Amino acid sequence: MDVSQETTDAKTWIKERVDQEVARIRATGTSIEPLTAKNFGIVVNLSRKKATAINRIEIDSTVDFKNVQQIMVSAGVPYPHKEGYEYVNVLLFVESMDSTPMLVPYLYDTKLKTQEPVENDNQELPMEVSSSSTGSSDNQRPWINVKNNLTEWLLVNAQNARARHRIDEFHDI
Repeated sequence: MDVSQETTDAKTWIKERVDQEVARIRATGTSIEPLTAKNFGIVVNLSRKKATAINRIEIDSTVDFKNVQQIMVSAGVPYPHKEGYEYVNVLLFVESMDSTPMLVPYLYDTKLKTQEPVENDNQELPMEVSSSSTGSSDNQRPWINVKNNLTEWLLVNAQNARARHRIDEFHDI
């Protein structure tokens, strides 16, 4: 399957999930504003003892995501078109009580691996993230499993304004 068809399939499948969740929420009499994700990705933070996944979503909105006070994440649903990927609905609540909660889709790799960084005292190199190794020099560096517990978030709006958020605890509701 070519990349453009894979992208089209993903967009269609994600839109169906968003439409289902919006309908479910509105059927309870609650307002919800679905937002469009332009891009998803995982940034790997290697500054801690264990590699940490930071879930990055670029969102087609002018909302200042620094005002988000609460993030809720649905249970993961396996993505049928690519093994090892899951989909979640992410609900964002801003500080204003009269604001409508926002729903953002998120598709991510549950078996993410990255390689240990190259030791270089003079400069910091960008970190590669991949699902498998490529290149002969890369094969000499060990691969690290990156656990993603969906607690670290980087939300980027249409003006490229970034907001970092951390979920401290999850509650089943």
